[in-house]
Amino acid sequence: LIDVRSAVDYKREHIPGSRLLPLEVLAERRELPRDQLIVLICGTGSRSEIGRERLGFTKVASLRGGLSAWKRDGLPGRPS
Repeated sequence: LIDVRSAVDYKREHIPGSRLLPLEVLAERRELPRDQLIVLICGTGSRSEIGRERLGFTKVASLRGGLSAWKRDGLPGRPS
């Protein structure tokens, strides 16, 4: 699970176990596995969808609704 928001937003709250990789640098990161499912997350799902398109991997998804939907569904988010 890769969080594509800013470091400030991530520090404020994020999904446990997620990794911060801001959208601005996402496509530059060559170490991301192309053979494993990558799920991108942001606040509402819009930036993660842009990230999905930029990566162009076959096994990449954008978490619909982002962290807002995650929290609305009662799933845990935490400050760092």
